[in-house]
Amino acid sequence: MTKQTVALFDVAGTLVGSNPWEYVRQHPDVDEKRVKAALLRFLPVYIARKLKLVSDETFRDRWLRQMARLFEGWTRAQLKALFDDIVQINMRDDFFGDVLDRLRQHTADGVQVVLVSGMFTELVQAFADHSGAHIAIGTRLQFEGDRCTGRIDEPTCVGPRKLELLRAYLSAQPQQTDWDSSYAYADSRSDIPLLSSVGHGVVTHP
Repeated sequence: MTKQTVALFDVAGTLVGSNPWEYVRQHPDVDEKRVKAALLRFLPVYIARKLKLVSDETFRDRWLRQMARLFEGWTRAQLKALFDDIVQINMRDDFFGDVLDRLRQHTADGVQVVLVSGMFTELVQAFADHSGAHIAIGTRLQFEGDRCTGRIDEPTCVGPRKLELLRAYLSAQPQQTDWDSSYAYADSRSDIPLLSSVGHGVVTHP
């Protein structure tokens, strides 16, 4: 059976140079009181990370759980509108041109392009729609019907779980992945497992 080549891209720091969470927190549609409460709850983890008492994986996991609480009660349509607005308007000038060109060259070559990030899947999808990537994999928000519960649908897509969730998704596809011929692009030490999973790992703007 023929296997497919994929190109894997991290988002924050790799595809874009700025931090998407800053735009999320400052967006006028996001309740300022919820933001302040989330940051206050997160403060002990932030301090612990500065003191090297918690891992980067724990730091990112706890951050995502606090950010999820901002969207309790939001509908899927409201989330899509927010994230599309952030990516297409607030961050339209924040994309690294060289990385975006490489992504689009892969799509032109018939390579399946996957964005994989710790961010919420809905936000990763907004980046995929804007850049032309085929698949978006991230941390899943939990919903009851059409409403976000403000919680995470386990697990968060951070640390080793990032590669685990990616592999689980690709292994369920009809065409299996040729990891040796595939590509990965990322900027940080936490993505070494992702870069090491393929034949062509590329460090971008480290």
